[in-house]
Amino acid sequence: KVFFGDKKRNLKLYQKYIKNGYKLSAREQYYYAKELYYTGYYKKCISELKKFLRMENKFEANVVDWYLGMGRCYKLLNDKKQIDVLFDCLKNCTPNSEVLCEIGSYYVQENDNKKAILFYEMATQISPNINSGAFIDMNYYYLVPYLQLVMLYYKVGDYKSAKKYHLKLKEKYYGNQS
Repeated sequence: KVFFGDKKRNLKLYQKYIKNGYKLSAREQYYYAKELYYTGYYKKCISELKKFLRMENKFEANVVDWYLGMGRCYKLLNDKKQIDVLFDCLKNCTPNSEVLCEIGSYYVQENDNKKAILFYEMATQISPNINSGAFIDMNYYYLVPYLQLVMLYYKVGDYKSAKKYHLKLKEKYYGNQS
């Protein structure tokens, strides 16, 4: 998120409304939690995301993002609950490449390269659902998993696979240029 001026402006507005007794809708609750995340209040963000999940009339794409947000908060807090949240997302929602890449990233941090490779490989097999209404970061559908696979295969000594993904990236981003 790019900030201009007071990066806590939106957060302050939400807090003012809540202090004055305004009850947030599910959508507002979701965006309030995102503002907490963007401003570094990760524990409070987790608390508010949990409130969002208990609310009615949630947009499904926001639920997937809820899992990603929870996972990222736990990651930033160095809490192992991150992986549990991400696997819960796989159980309860249609998998997307961003979730699989986050799981791959977890295993990279844990130095479990074989598991990381597995999840990044799965991420390369999913196409984005552009009709879902969700915000989609297209980097997770090609660039992120392919770069990670180049690095991981190189680390485990599978240079052939590393080169395969390197060449796919080169073709995608540079075409036939040398």
